Amino acid sequence: MFGSLAKITHQAVLAPESPFICSKVRVAVLLLGASSTVFAASDQDLFRERLPLQSPGARIGQRSNFGLTQDVTEDLPRWIEPINGARALSVLGLIRDASNYAILRSATVREAAAAFRASSQDVREAQAAKYPQVSLEVTSRYSQAPASSYAQSLRGTPYYVATASVPVYDFGRIAGQVGSKVASYDAQGERLRSARETISGETLIALIELARSRALISATDRYLARMDQLARIVSELVREDRGRSSELTQVQSRLLQASLARSALESRLRETEISIVKLVGEDPEAKNLARDASSETVIGLFIVPPPLESLLSELDHHPLIRQLLLEEEAQSQFAGSLSSARLPQINVVAGRTPINPGATTQYLDFAGVTMSLQLYRGGGDIAAERGARERALATRERRDQTERDLTARVRLSFQNATYQLTRAEEYLQLLKMSDRIRKDFYEQWGQLGRRSLFELLSAEGDYHSTYLAWVNSIHDSAVSQVRMRSDSGTLLGWLGLPE
Repeated sequence: MFGSLAKITHQAVLAPESPFICSKVRVAVLLLGASSTVFAASDQDLFRERLPLQSPGARIGQRSNFGLTQDVTEDLPRWIEPINGARALSVLGLIRDASNYAILRSATVREAAAAFRASSQDVREAQAAKYPQVSLEVTSRYSQAPASSYAQSLRGTPYYVATASVPVYDFGRIAGQVGSKVASYDAQGERLRSARETISGETLIALIELARSRALISATDRYLARMDQLARIVSELVREDRGRSSELTQVQSRLLQASLARSALESRLRETEISIVKLVGEDPEAKNLARDASSETVIGLFIVPPPLESLLSELDHHPLIRQLLLEEEAQSQFAGSLSSARLPQINVVAGRTPINPGATTQYLDFAGVTMSLQLYRGGGDIAAERGARERALATRERRDQTERDLTARVRLSFQNATYQLTRAEEYLQLLKMSDRIRKDFYEQWGQLGRRSLFELLSAEGDYHSTYLAWVNSIHDSAVSQVRMRSDSGTLLGWLGLPE
């Protein structure tokens, strides 16, 4: 027994820095001062204790918490509380102002506004057919050969023809034309509203994506800081024990992976910023407004999803549904106008015309009622009416399909929003356990030596991945809720923008 102890002590002298030998020396010293019962222990029992006498943290300066500072070991995230009241109105005001910038700058919205104004002139044009139609035709003097008589000389005298016509009864032809133009005008108004709704949704989603990118980069920066500090600690250990160089390689590999991930997140952030600039423009005030509207506070508006049934009940007022409904009505009214045009058209006509232009200077004043009837036009009028009715039918089918698509999209967005919020809650619970695991691993590796660095890095990576998943779930839910409101046609009303 004493021969074994002497051998251990001799090994300690030859390799004083070896944790394995130091541990055995410590056990040997304890055994030499112990009772006789301990001396009965076998050599195998002596070598069971293979842990280093001092922890890596203690060997490089007695660092508390394994050298990790308070700013690196951040607190666990807490569940985001929904905002309401004055604070919610303030955040909604920022989003509304940013959306206004995007709407005013959007060429799509301006094009829809121009088409809307043009359709109002089409209504006036159709309504003008109900009023008297007055025309004047003037023929100037024209050159001719030398006249051989007085009558021939009068043929070069200028003359005019004035007529006025007022529709009396047309079986609804003009009313159908006016109704068709009015429906088209209203359809263009719904198209303008749809364009504004789309731009507002794109702006709000871009703001949420900007907030997401910032949150992901912030989390990755904290992870990089932890890995960087851990790399410095392992570097000091490697200077004392060259056999631990592989551990430094592991930490450096994690550092490189995190750095590459951060570069990808920065690229995604630049893309989102470019999208926002495309929407709101290069104006500094607009950029500052977009920055304020993309703060983390905006996520508080999307912690509680809106009720599904209330959104579905608003689908009938969706601008796309309304636009297709009005386009169908416009085609039906136009078909009715074409049908009425084949019936007798009764007008009151009055005018003044020369009795014999060029032969006399006398004029005839007349007034009366005329009736015109199209007897045969080669079937073109019937074909035009049938075409209008088929276009109305096609628009009706498109409206039904659009309504089904929007209903499915609203339901899907609601399911995604609620599912992502549920996942976020689960990730939050998982974060608590993962944080407890990684802290235990730090202690077990740094103070007790019972964990390998690979296990420590895996626990740290699991915590970081879970944190990123939690951030993504929260923002995915917010994006789904924006799409819910946009697909149901309630986004403008929710933001407080005029419809």
